[in-house]
This record gives sequence, structure tokens and C-alpha cells, in this order.
Amino acid sequence: RSRLELNFAYWANELGYTPAPEGGYRAVLGIEAVLKTDDYQPVTERRQRTEDLKDSIDDLEGRLVVDQTTLVADPGRYRLALSVRDSVSSDVGIFTTEVDVLGFPAGALTISDIQLALDVKSGQPGDPFLKGPYQVVPYPLGTFPRDRDIHLFFEVYGLTASPTGDVLYTVEFLIRPRQTAGSSWFGSSKG
Repeated sequence: RSRLELNFAYWANELGYTPAPEGGYRAVLGIEAVLKTDDYQPVTERRQRTEDLKDSIDDLEGRLVVDQTTLVADPGRYRLALSVRDSVSSDVGIFTTEVDVLGFPAGALTISDIQLALDVKSGQPGDPFLKGPYQVVPYPLGTFPRDRDIHLFFEVYGLTASPTGDVLYTVEFLIRPRQTAGSSWFGSSKG
């Protein structure tokens, strides 16, 4: 079975915040994730309640709230539905897609999906977005500002350790710019 991590983000100014008893403001969200077969038979689901606390709600424009939920499933192709309900406004956001859950058989050299991250640093038990000993904060947007570092996180499975317990491997990767609309096999058309 494989762990499927669903990372997502909301614009803070689209959430309903109310005064929190401990001070500041709180948005409370109900999250439901459901994984189904191609013929819509439920495989697994998860419901959770999550909160976002802010000291002030005076300037929420352009601020993101990053969140995560997880599911566990056998390898295969599934339909995924994710819904998020704002407890203040009762607004609901729904996202659906198809996903391939990868398998990581014992003894086979495999690699997880590559995750873009805002930051990868040493984590502590209880940290959100914890993966093993690291806190990996996902980057939910499709583009990076020019002055921002790009962090990539992935896991490698099935490596063979030496008798001393050391593991040596090499990673090579290539980053290419996306082709713009209007490009063709023979170069870019401008217009």
C-alpha cells in the first residue's frame, strides 16, 4: 500500500475568519477526500477538520494557507474527489481528478513523485508536512518568482546498503521551461 499525500492551498481572503477565544482570528475548514475506482466504488476516504489562525485579518489579500491530507491505497488508477467546506460561510470547494497511486515493491529501485517545496528543513515530531526527519512545506503555485530558491523533494526506495550501512547514489535532473502557446516544432511563433 502507498501513502497518497494531497497538498493544497487556499487564498486567505476567501476564508471566513471569526475571533478566536485565545486571541486573533480563526478559519475552520472541513476537508473530505475520497478515492474511488473507475466505476465509482469507494476505496478509502478521510475526513478532517483543520484551522488557520491569524493575528490580524486586515491584510489577507495575496496570502496563501497551505494544507494537507493523506490517504492510503493499493497501487492503481483511481478517481479522487476533494471537498473543502468553510464553517463560517458554508462555501464548498470541490476538486476532482484521476490519480495513479504508485507501488514501491521491496527490493526494487523506485523513486517517489518530485515535490516542489517552499522549504525543506529538519523537522520535529508534530510539525505539519513531516516526511521522515524532514519538514517539507509544499509550494502550491505553478511558477516561482525569479528571486526564490526552488526546493525539490523526493524519496528513493530499494537502495542497497554496503556492509557498513552506507548508501551511495547519484541524482541527475533537467529543468526545462514550459513552451509558450503558439510554439511549434520549428520554433516559436510570435504574434
